[in-house]
Amino acid sequence: MYQSWDFSEKERPSSEILQVGLEKLKQEWPAVIGERLSLVTSPLSFSGRKARRLLVEADSEVRPPWGGWTHLSSIESERRTFTEFRNKTNETIFPHEVDHVDFLVSE
Repeated sequence: MYQSWDFSEKERPSSEILQVGLEKLKQEWPAVIGERLSLVTSPLSFSGRKARRLLVEADSEVRPPWGGWTHLSSIESERRTFTEFRNKTNETIFPHEVDHVDFLVSE
């Protein structure tokens, strides 16, 4: 979704830029998602037409602080933890950005 104040056409980064971003994200994963969740999650790949979707493997037995792997909590302070996580993700992979994070839940 584009905000009216931030509309600019996004292009798909090169494979090299995506690979570097993914490797940096994997190296800094505990700082990005937190120590506890880094033990039960792992960034897998970027997907989508413009590679602005991050796919993350997650353990179904663990509940993230923002609600669930497939939904956000109705409590605003909990939802903000997801926003902080996505912001840290984007800071780590800059100049690339993700708009969405999908969790592949494993059992």
